[in-house]
Parts: sequence; C-alpha cells; structure tokens
Amino acid sequence: MFRRVGWGRRVGALLCFALALALTLALVTALALAARIGRFDASLPPPSDGVTYLILGSDSREGLSPVLAKKLGDPEDKGDRADMAVLVRVRPDGSSATVSLPRDLIVSDDDGNPERLALSLLKGPDATARALCRSLDVGVTHVVVVRVTALVDIVDALGGITVTLPHALQDKGALLDLPAGTQRVDGLTALALARSRSPRELVDGEWVTLSAEEGARRRTAWTGQILRDVTAGLLAATPVTQARAAWSAAADVSTDEAMNIPDLVALAGAVDRPVPLPVTAVGDLAVVADGDDALREAGLLGCREP
Repeated sequence: MFRRVGWGRRVGALLCFALALALTLALVTALALAARIGRFDASLPPPSDGVTYLILGSDSREGLSPVLAKKLGDPEDKGDRADMAVLVRVRPDGSSATVSLPRDLIVSDDDGNPERLALSLLKGPDATARALCRSLDVGVTHVVVVRVTALVDIVDALGGITVTLPHALQDKGALLDLPAGTQRVDGLTALALARSRSPRELVDGEWVTLSAEEGARRRTAWTGQILRDVTAGLLAATPVTQARAAWSAAADVSTDEAMNIPDLVALAGAVDRPVPLPVTAVGDLAVVADGDDALREAGLLGCREP
C-alpha cells in the first residue's frame, strides 16, 4: 500500500530539482560554488555498478534564525534528522531514475537494531548509506545533504513567487497568515505553504478549519506550484540571478569528500521528480518497504560493503 507523501518528501523533491537546476544554470561559477559547499568524510557502500546518489534533506536548526527554526518545529531540537531521502540512480547505459524514501522507513543500524531512516542521520550520512545497503541492498556512491532552508534561499534569490488565494489563510503552527487575493510571497512563506498542517480559511466571515485530507491535498498543490514557479523563475532569470540562487543554496549543501564538480553536474542532469517507494504501514509511525520491484526497476539493487 502507499502512504500519503509527507511534506518533507514533497519539499525534498522540490529542493533536489530546484538545487540541481540552479547548479546547472550557474556552472560558470562552479569552482566558487565548490568552495562554498560543505564537505564531510564518509565510508560508503558503493553499488555493484553504475553510480547512485543519496540526497538527504536535513531538518538541522543549527545557525537558523529563531523564526525559521520555529517554522521547522521545536527550535531546541538538536542534530540532523532526515526529513527526506531521495535516491538518484545513473545506470551504466547513462539512463537515470529517481526514487524517494519515507523518513519513517524502518532500517537496520550498524548493530542490527531497527531504527527509523530519519534518525539514522544523527549518526552521520554514511550511517544512513550503510543502513540502506544493509536493509534494502542499495549501494551509494555519493551523498548530498541539503538543509530545507535551501528552498527559502532559492525563492528569495528569485525575488519571491506569486500566489493567489481565494480566501484569507492562517496556520499558527506554520506561522502562516495571508490575506485573500494575488500576492508575492518570500521563501519563508513558500516553505510555510508547503508544510502547512492545520490551515484554516476565512469563508463568509467565519474561520473554517480544513480537514486533514483537504490539508494534505493543499500541501501537494502548493508544493507543485512552488516547483513550477521556481523552475520557470530559474529558467527565465538572468545569469546573475541564476548564479545568486545557486550561491545562496550552496551554503545549505554538503557532500562527501569524494564528490566533485563533474559529479554535481551529473547529478543535476539525472535528478527528476521522484517515484515514491511502495511501503506498508506498521502502526502509525513506521513503514517497511513493500517488495523490491521499484528498486529493481530503477536499477538500485546491489551494494558492496565499504
């Protein structure tokens, strides 16, 4: 069965696509971008053949403003958790596939104990890669960690995006408070729209709280619009604006030490809208992979211990 895709995975897919596009369009500044991107040591279990990138969306609050930290949840939370995980496979024949993994997927840690994929990042990106090899037989060549703030940076670099609301909209949990009508919103507001869980609208003078199902539908719709607007904005932007977007987002990105500019270019050309991994729910807070078909079709099966 399929679980509804959470906001972290949808925003994560948007981040991967937008960041890859920004990096591709700004290759003229590639060397400068390489110096701006963070690096970490990692011992990774490579795939049997071809190249596989693991992109992790981190919810780290380190260095964030109090407002943005609050938008992401408890500002006192420490460490990196994987709000999203996306596998980008470049096959030996040059074709590619992208598969997204749920943050609550159950994997095995280095001691063989079950844990949620999101929590594996607390031990480092290579721990997450090893867990995927051990649990799903998926190898990883390179790891990219992207903080969710990259979305804010890219939208702001483009001067915001335009949204139209039929009714005034509020969500206290997401710090969202917008009037009805067409308006230009910044990156923080775009993030709030993409993750709004308890929205309410002003209809005929009364505030009406949307159902969970309608809220989920709205998040999906908003994320799709943001993706379209960011993509169109990046493609239409001047080279200076494209470079500014890539430069801003690069500060929220880190990779394994072995990843270089050609690897970033290859990733930018390969990443696509992810196909979600089919999963089966285990209670309310965990899921397990529902067979290997999606991974096999993407060419992701097969890994070697580092």
